[in-house]
Amino acid sequence: MTIKNYVELTDENLDRELASTEKLVLVDCWNESCIVCRRVWPMLEQLASRYEDRVKLTTLNVDKNPQTLDRFIIKGLPTLLFIKKGQLLETVSGVRTRSELIEVIEQHSSPSSESK
Repeated sequence: MTIKNYVELTDENLDRELASTEKLVLVDCWNESCIVCRRVWPMLEQLASRYEDRVKLTTLNVDKNPQTLDRFIIKGLPTLLFIKKGQLLETVSGVRTRSELIEVIEQHSSPSSESK
């Protein structure tokens, strides 16, 4: 699956990438040894495709980016960060269902969420 709004984040490009869009940024925090992270990825790809007009999907390998790991106090994997206009709106840790993630995306990416 090709995702139009996909970027791999690093400690060096994080702030630039977050500032480069008005969309909700979904940051998938993972590492090589996280089997659950790999199982969640296809669902994230599908959601990013479904919401491509409202969501930018990104990944962050926490083992290679310790500054960002510390900045967002990521303690377990998988962890999803939902960020808009540089502001962390929500952190979701552990496995979640598709409907739970859709609810978070809808809450933070809908036009009505702009006034909250």
